[in-house]
Amino acid sequence: SGKKARITHAPGADVLPVFSPDGKQLLWTSNRDGRQPSQLWLADFMKPAQP
Repeated sequence: SGKKARITHAPGADVLPVFSPDGKQLLWTSNRDGRQPSQLWLADFMKPAQP
């Protein structure tokens, strides 16, 4: 649908998200402690349930 939704709720900047080729994981960079350099984060991604 192209609708944007926030999926992280941590302090700092979570940016540059990319999906794995199979769409099951999400990788992004984050500066959660306000210091440099940013860190890479990887999480399993589940699509929200459809009503």
